[in-house]
Amino acid sequence: MKKNNKIVEKKRIDDRHTFKELVDLEQLERVFTLFSEATGFAVGLVTHPEEELLVHAGWRAVCTAFHRAHPLSVKKCEASDLALTGGLGEPGEINIGHCQNNMVNGSTPVFLQDEHVANLFAGQVFLKKPNKERFKEQGEEYGYDVETYLDALENVSVTSEEKLANALKFLGEMTVVLVEESLRNLENNATIQRAEKSEKRYRDLFDSVPVGIYRSTPDGRFLDGNFALLGILGYPNNEIMLSANIQNLYLEIEDRKKELSFIEEKGEVVDYIMQLKRYDEEEIWVKDSSKAVRDGKGKTLHFYGRLEDITEQVDAEKALRKSEANLRAFMDNASGFGVYSTRVEHGEGQVVSFTFASPSLDEIMGIDNLTTEPDLFQYIHKDDLERVEKANKISRERGKAFNQVFRAYHPRKKEWRWFHIISSAVINDNGSYRYFNGLVLDITKQKGVEIALKEEEAKYRSLIEQSNDVIYLLYEDSFEMVNPKFEEVFGIRAEEACSLDFDFMTLVAPESQALIRDRSQKVLLGENTPLRYEFTALRKDGVEIEMDVAVSYIAYKDGIATQGILRDITKRKEAEKALKKSNAQLKNSLKEIEELQAELRYQAIRDPLTGLFNRRYLEEAFNNTFANYGEASGSLAE
Repeated sequence: MKKNNKIVEKKRIDDRHTFKELVDLEQLERVFTLFSEATGFAVGLVTHPEEELLVHAGWRAVCTAFHRAHPLSVKKCEASDLALTGGLGEPGEINIGHCQNNMVNGSTPVFLQDEHVANLFAGQVFLKKPNKERFKEQGEEYGYDVETYLDALENVSVTSEEKLANALKFLGEMTVVLVEESLRNLENNATIQRAEKSEKRYRDLFDSVPVGIYRSTPDGRFLDGNFALLGILGYPNNEIMLSANIQNLYLEIEDRKKELSFIEEKGEVVDYIMQLKRYDEEEIWVKDSSKAVRDGKGKTLHFYGRLEDITEQVDAEKALRKSEANLRAFMDNASGFGVYSTRVEHGEGQVVSFTFASPSLDEIMGIDNLTTEPDLFQYIHKDDLERVEKANKISRERGKAFNQVFRAYHPRKKEWRWFHIISSAVINDNGSYRYFNGLVLDITKQKGVEIALKEEEAKYRSLIEQSNDVIYLLYEDSFEMVNPKFEEVFGIRAEEACSLDFDFMTLVAPESQALIRDRSQKVLLGENTPLRYEFTALRKDGVEIEMDVAVSYIAYKDGIATQGILRDITKRKEAEKALKKSNAQLKNSLKEIEELQAELRYQAIRDPLTGLFNRRYLEEAFNNTFANYGEASGSLAE
């Protein structure tokens, strides 16, 4: 699985977030790691269509150290991955196939809101025991360290196609739940189904194992045996098998003695499980079902029986016990979510009770002994009860998934809390619904934040909508938001202004467009520029208006957006022009008055014909001089 080097536009789930942004990669990696350890499957999650590997766990050394590390074999790996996902297009679709390097992988698409956003891989396994000679030849062809390569091959799991398909289905559903909630959730429905059906699957596997039929003498010689017996015990031909001593097959001779003792004592078919060593020295587990055939005197003539190779069954049971122990430990130590199973009630009443609840669920819901609680609906808030009951009825009657958010009373904390429950139906072969498996999440904290954010948003939206100034958000020459005042000032509806084909520069008068573009360019280049200035704008009807703008720049989407406040200052500008004109007229009038006063003073003291000082001026001058002289004389006398 390789990140695509081609430039692919990132698909957004809700017009804002990519699939990668919605995934809790750390949580998902923990889940995948636990799943890989429990099942033996390698797991990977790749975005679609970008083909970016987000999370992987449990990848086998035979792939990481060899197939994907060699320039020739890695090309086959990449081609196999593309072939595996190329035809996926429907939710729930599963594709399982052999890669070109002879491993087996499976893939299923991940859909969110009807969008194909990722592909899930699981595998690096075999569907049957591998042919070592074939892999040895393959290792030599690629130039591997063949001995190390074959050792790595021993750690690859052998499984069934059904089990791999079930694992893909389980992982696909779990991944969707975790992403949709962005919380530490796990969708373990498929795992629970597999655990409960494991006994039936292993019985089916047991029934399909080839059975060896034989007759043997009391002293330990085969009288005859079928072809399947040859294969089970590893004899190259019938002659060698008939001449061999059966006791040489037993790892412990005591096993042979105990088996013969049981047969002799019971006088009927006896099943005995033990380990044998094949002719080629390989040790296997077998189930020997045999009966003594006696003559009329009770003497044992020979033994008749059937031998089954149950090595895979024994190994699988060990793996299942380990898997079940891992899953049990995982659920017992889970935090942040609870896992449950609930029986299906087909009566008229709306009663829900749990048949299984993880320890964490008791703590989340605050109810002791959940499996003994007769009716959980009594804890649901009355305002949510009707909606939840309706959804539950549809889920029970039609086997549909149950996905509801509601308030319920927490008896221990004595308060109402918010919960999110997701469940899916487990269906019988005849189509009836056996029970539901699901997850319970306490989302009280998230819900509180959501409510607070909505209230805060409503408060600020009210302030914006009631503002007497135009408030806007501009991104890439297009308005993302304008308030109602915008239409009043410019005569343009908000829907029209925020459309993709609307250019905000049509609102700027030609003489101010260079100013606007210069300011914007400086911001993009990181230069300092005034955040408040004035410019001339145009209304839709072509009338010019003067605007005062205060702007700020914020990171938005993949670039920088402008948010600003516009104020119509046309009337103020007109008043300023009128005041300037009035001041100019007043200055002109004062100048004329000063000139007139100067002329009158001149005429008052000059003779109009000669231009000389007249008698009035001379008398005023004489009186002033005499008065000054008198004051000076008085001062001297004193």
